[in-house]
Amino acid sequence: MESSLTPLGRTTLILPADKLTGTQHRSRQDRGQQADYTYVGRLPRPDGAGTFLYLAGIHAPGTAGAAAWLSDNIDKIHRDARGKRWSALIQVDHDEQRNITGTSTLAPLVRHDGSSR
Repeated sequence: MESSLTPLGRTTLILPADKLTGTQHRSRQDRGQQADYTYVGRLPRPDGAGTFLYLAGIHAPGTAGAAAWLSDNIDKIHRDARGKRWSALIQVDHDEQRNITGTSTLAPLVRHDGSSR
């Protein structure tokens, strides 16, 4: 996954698979909507000694929504990832007070052994 700032200072997420299609995911919150995007993944540690869990929203509600999505989907993730590294891009919906009202997967969970679920 890549993350970059647009000329307007807005963050854009680009998944590796999206490089082929040119798809970019910009936060809907930046357009006045009550939604954000988040990236969740089990990634390799920089020192190569294992993995760590990474949760990052474009904005705070995205990060909170990542935790909610992970909690709601942990059994499926465990079943699909089978102990391998994985990642997912999630849409997070929230209300005006930024309470999470729902999450949905934007793309299938990707196992970093070359398969997706």
